Amino acid sequence: MNISYFILIFILSLFQSIFGIGLLALGTPLLLLNNFSFEQTLSILLPCSMLVSIITLFFARGKFKESLDYEFIKNFFIFCLPSVMLGFLFIFLFQLHINLKLMIGFLILISVILSLSISNKIFPIINSNKKIINFIIGFIHGISNVGGAFLSNYLLILNKNEKIKTRIQIAFAYFFFGFTQYFFLQFLLNNFKNLNNIYTLLLIATLGVIAGNGMQKYFKNIIFKYIINGSITISALFLIFKSLN
Repeated sequence: MNISYFILIFILSLFQSIFGIGLLALGTPLLLLNNFSFEQTLSILLPCSMLVSIITLFFARGKFKESLDYEFIKNFFIFCLPSVMLGFLFIFLFQLHINLKLMIGFLILISVILSLSISNKIFPIINSNKKIINFIIGFIHGISNVGGAFLSNYLLILNKNEKIKTRIQIAFAYFFFGFTQYFFLQFLLNNFKNLNNIYTLLLIATLGVIAGNGMQKYFKNIIFKYIINGSITISALFLIFKSLN
């Protein structure tokens, strides 16, 4: 890996610590564009994502009680996390028959369209269908690694744009997403020695999340929405274009 990938991990870790998403939603298409396999992409991003989540939760530990309520945890573990496992197993069984880059590119574009078009007016619909939405989001994440974009939109509406609560819930979900995916990755592929730069990447991710937590109070959701949606839209379009060539 050259230095550009280390810089990328730093920037995306900083993004994720500030806004809740970025490392997987943007990192996945960017690495796929650079001819990393899906397995290599997961091996690079998942450990960094788990570490960023742990550090983010540590910094926000005083807000746990009001953010990680019983209903959120129940729906996550009963409906969302099991569907991540199903999606993950599905993609590894059938990835040879699926245009993975095309699928991920379209899923990212759908998440951006939803982010820009869905308003809090649909709160009653989302609030009454939490189980189904949790299952769908988990499955999308399992097959693509970009379910966090959908999760972010869902939680922002459910939490009525409470940024701190949403960041904590996303960090909590991302840790368990990453742990589950990484466990299955190693179990299915015996892939423990696939990445030689893991300690350097984790150090860089740590620096990114520490910097991000110091900067997050200066950013507003609307700024992030334009930055992250613009970035992942461009990467998704390139991914779709490349998949068709």
